[in-house]
Amino acid sequence: MLDSVHRGTALIADATVGIGERYACRLAERGYDVILVARQRAPLYELASRLTTRTGRNFEVVEADLALPAGLATVEDVLRTDSSITLLVNNVSIDYSTLAPKIDSFALERLIGLNVTAVARLTSALVPKLVARQGGTIIQVTDNVNDQSFLLDSVYKGIKAFVLAYSQSLRKELVGQGIRIQTVMPASYNAGREIESPAYSGISTCNCSKADAFVKAALAGLDRNEFMTTPEMEDADWVISVDADGFYRFRRRSS
Repeated sequence: MLDSVHRGTALIADATVGIGERYACRLAERGYDVILVARQRAPLYELASRLTTRTGRNFEVVEADLALPAGLATVEDVLRTDSSITLLVNNVSIDYSTLAPKIDSFALERLIGLNVTAVARLTSALVPKLVARQGGTIIQVTDNVNDQSFLLDSVYKGIKAFVLAYSQSLRKELVGQGIRIQTVMPASYNAGREIESPAYSGISTCNCSKADAFVKAALAGLDRNEFMTTPEMEDADWVISVDADGFYRFRRRSS
């Protein structure tokens, strides 16, 4: 059911597949206009057209690679200057799963750039405007740092621990400002994330039914004013192991 109340504008980073796409749909149904951010132009415009027809809300698109300084600066400028933005979904992430001794400097730079730098800079760009209006919402989509299925991924898990600690501190700093901070942590399922590891070859990362259930549960947690929400997304059909080169390998449980 579409909400007739206009709740401002939501900016969604990494919006064209999986979790980001479902946030765009669900938030539009809740009464938000939406700004979609992603690297590729065609999927952005396709999604904006489809959801405009479905929800009747206004959709804008911003083509930007948040791993690059120019792309990050573009989105920061939108967050600082668009007075209608009341909600940020920081779904930006990249997963290059390999053991610490095997990761190269390029992959490490991208991991930190998207999982740490982009998260902090986009959040910081919006916070002053939310403080000024005494209201708004920031949703950080991260990963469950206690999830044992990725226990060996020290680099990735360490980076994700930053997002949780950063959000916890931010929440305390903004007490009394009318700003909701929520961290949303999938259990063990990657529903539409950008993956750059050969370990994931042949695995679909966009299960729309699971992504929708995830976002529905996450927004229910937001409605309850939860700081941490962990929808159960485990895909029991896949088994994880680490090969001799330090890459994660996935195989179906039945194989």
